[in-house]
Amino acid sequence: MRCPKCDTEMVLKKKDNSFNFDVKPKKKYERSMYWCEKDDIWISIETPVGENR
Repeated sequence: MRCPKCDTEMVLKKKDNSFNFDVKPKKKYERSMYWCEKDDIWISIETPVGENR
């Protein structure tokens, strides 16, 4: 992931799973959180996992 401000490579700080309980059946997502040390910009991306894509 590249920083939208300075275009340097961002650091992957965290990777985990999240869930959307508002829909039936609930959906599972893989969440990745990136950080740019220079600009202190955080980006969180959630992508669907499994059959419920």
